Amino acid sequence: ANRDRQKRLLERQETKSNTSSSLPAIPIGTGCVAQVYKARLRSSHGLHQAGTSVAVKVQHPRILEKVCLDFYLLNKFASFLEYIPYLNLDYLSMKDSVDQFRDIMLPQLDLRVEAHNLQRFRRDFEGESQIAFPEPLVELTSREVLVEKFVEGEPMLNFVLREDENHSKKDREELARIGLETVMKMIFLHDFIHADLVSICACT
Repeated sequence: ANRDRQKRLLERQETKSNTSSSLPAIPIGTGCVAQVYKARLRSSHGLHQAGTSVAVKVQHPRILEKVCLDFYLLNKFASFLEYIPYLNLDYLSMKDSVDQFRDIMLPQLDLRVEAHNLQRFRRDFEGESQIAFPEPLVELTSREVLVEKFVEGEPMLNFVLREDENHSKKDREELARIGLETVMKMIFLHDFIHADLVSICACT
């Protein structure tokens, strides 16, 4: 699977004027729909010079088909449960809930939507000193591949699992405050929220 992802990415890079250097075999992060690799630009793009570190997010092979199949099965199962008379599950509207969840999730499989969301977050939080959002390279981004400027940081989990001079209780409290304030601003000030807080980099 890794070889397939790398092959598709390298083909994409050649189409996009050699955007990144050769990718490492091991990703720096992985999730349910994609993996992330660290690379460098081979040529300049906009304000980004050749050699700039970038994060390249590549979708797993055939993830759209797999997700659509999951929603098809969920829809059929919900319809079957609502069809059973003695269960009286109509009031739960399970099929409608599955349809609404599908309508929310499927657009997220287009990584161009994520790039657009990052642009909005960068605009909404412009001038903030403690929050950073990576800059997407829109001209290099497609439905299956997202290229964004690499942001150095430390995993939040380190502050949860460690207790030393660099990961103190005070640091955890400060990170919790920053995270809470950021979410509140998203909800009540900007009316635009991202559910995946991993995409937020808190800088202390």
